Amino acid sequence: MVRFQLRHIVLLFSFSLLLHQVDARGQERRTDPIFGAFISYEYGLPLALERSPGAVEWCAFCDGTGTSYDHRGRFGAFLQLSNTTDIRLSLGISSGEFTSTSYVAPLIDPETSSTTQTDRFFTVSSLVANIEGGLQLKGEVFDHLSVGFGPWLSYWLFSRFVQRESIVSPAEITFPGTTERTRIVNEGDLLGSGPISFGGTLSTSYEFLLFGHLHIVPELYTRIDAWGLVNGLGIRSLSVGTALSFNQQPPQPIEPPLSLLPLQPIPPPPPTLPYLSADIDLYALDNSGNNVEVIEPLPRRTGYLRHTPPEQEWVVDDYVLPSIGITPQIRAEAGIRSWSLSIRRENQEIAYITSADPDQSLNLNLKLSEENVAQKLMAELIVEDSTGAITVARDYLPLVKRKDEVSGEPILNQIEHQWIFNTPEENVGTALRAANVPEQLVELLSTSVDEVFIFPGSDSVEVRRYAETLQRYLQEKFPSLTVAIETDPNQINLLPGESLPSRSLLLFFRNSQE
Repeated sequence: MVRFQLRHIVLLFSFSLLLHQVDARGQERRTDPIFGAFISYEYGLPLALERSPGAVEWCAFCDGTGTSYDHRGRFGAFLQLSNTTDIRLSLGISSGEFTSTSYVAPLIDPETSSTTQTDRFFTVSSLVANIEGGLQLKGEVFDHLSVGFGPWLSYWLFSRFVQRESIVSPAEITFPGTTERTRIVNEGDLLGSGPISFGGTLSTSYEFLLFGHLHIVPELYTRIDAWGLVNGLGIRSLSVGTALSFNQQPPQPIEPPLSLLPLQPIPPPPPTLPYLSADIDLYALDNSGNNVEVIEPLPRRTGYLRHTPPEQEWVVDDYVLPSIGITPQIRAEAGIRSWSLSIRRENQEIAYITSADPDQSLNLNLKLSEENVAQKLMAELIVEDSTGAITVARDYLPLVKRKDEVSGEPILNQIEHQWIFNTPEENVGTALRAANVPEQLVELLSTSVDEVFIFPGSDSVEVRRYAETLQRYLQEKFPSLTVAIETDPNQINLLPGESLPSRSLLLFFRNSQE
């Protein structure tokens, strides 16, 4: 029996810890402990429970079955630690009675020695005062409605019990030596297993608020006494009861209606800054004025000139590099104070213009030099309005050189001017005369060329003599020119990936029969 009771005790404490985890949703969290008082009344259910065998040694003719009841009253105080935890301490008085089922027992008259079979029953009445402490764990399931559970432990301060036996029939029979049909057979100060008992309570409660500060909480509960009020007689207390607790809390300050609140000054809205934005579009322009992303230096014009005798073909290839265009978009509600535009190739600045120069415009068309090709360009536009606000816009343009279709190497078309002489082999010995030099070549040599490279293109003595004659003529006609005869283009670094000065003229001799 002791093992069975300990198992249930463990279950009671486990359930109480689980209930403690229930969060009181929707409740206002209390931070300060609250003291209060309570009173309660409970009634033990009249259950037909068997007493422990041998508890009533004098009753040799009964089996100890019967019914019991119990009335209990308690009053005490509690300390509410939080919305979910109460500690309670109370003083209680209980009055209980056990009534056995009827049994048949012989009654001997000592005067006549006669025996009479009688129907009897016995009762055990008890009065117990105890002090009790408990822990109540609660959780709110609806507004102001809570459920709780908790263990309790009590100690008997004093107890008193009386055992009586009564005759039911025959009606005329009384106990020997008396005229009473009921007699006291036993009484004492201690009944059952001992002065200590414990158990658990399951409750539900609802909180009312009166006068703004008085909290009234009616409660319904069920108590289980694990040891029993009178364990030996089977009065195991399973009872239901009601309690009323109350506490006084400081009233919550009532917020005045909005109409009584002093008007707070409304801060002015933050000043709206004038709108300022800038955008920039960096793009490349080919020789036709179209936007491109691949830079291809291409010939601007080709001319064919024939002069006889001898028959000569002049091929003019005038190469130009493309340009980059920049289109800005600026919106400044407060007006533009200044702007600056820089163009960078990697970390090197190749162009910079600013509004401080009245002749500059943001709609820029900038011609690239050879070293700027095949590099990533970045344009950065910085705009400041009249309020001092600054915005920055950037754009990037990857430029790629055209590659040779066979070798895949970049083609350096940095040569701005190139003339090719096509002449029959049999006429190469004819002396070059000034009249045979086209006006375009004379103009080019006079204005745009500092040095001339002549490539005979053949080991023929006649071709060599022709080249030397041209060299002397150019030196006499244009004394400021540097004129050289080269047999190997490598001598002037005319290789893929190399550079050539832009103010140079290449004169090639090519056999027209090739």
